[in-house]
Amino acid sequence: MLVRQVEAAITHWRDPDQGLWEVRGPAQHFTASKVLCWVAADRGAKLAQLRGDREHAADWRKAADEMHADICANGTDNRGVFCQHYGTTALDASALLIPLLGFLPPDDPRVRSTVLAIADELTEDGLVLRVPGRGD
Repeated sequence: MLVRQVEAAITHWRDPDQGLWEVRGPAQHFTASKVLCWVAADRGAKLAQLRGDREHAADWRKAADEMHADICANGTDNRGVFCQHYGTTALDASALLIPLLGFLPPDDPRVRSTVLAIADELTEDGLVLRVPGRGD
């Protein structure tokens, strides 16, 4: 089961989708979706290493590293803030998962910039909105 799930994430991580919140409109390269595929490859590589499965561990680590580099290169805007999808400046509260999932440490400047931008732009009455303009 683990092999099927990790391989599916690796096969599809480059595909555009509707995102974590199932956003209406055309499929996009949602940052959170890419990060979750990275989680599958990263954790899969760690589990394969623990099981002594060097081949899967190496292959999945290589895939996780490729995903990580792509997300860091394309998932941020010119402010260094992780955005909803590639090519936009729109914010998404799902970016708050980045340090919680171990994608980047909390003290990374991009994480800090993202948290501050979400606090400034997606917070109303002390509550964080999922995406801009959504009061639900």
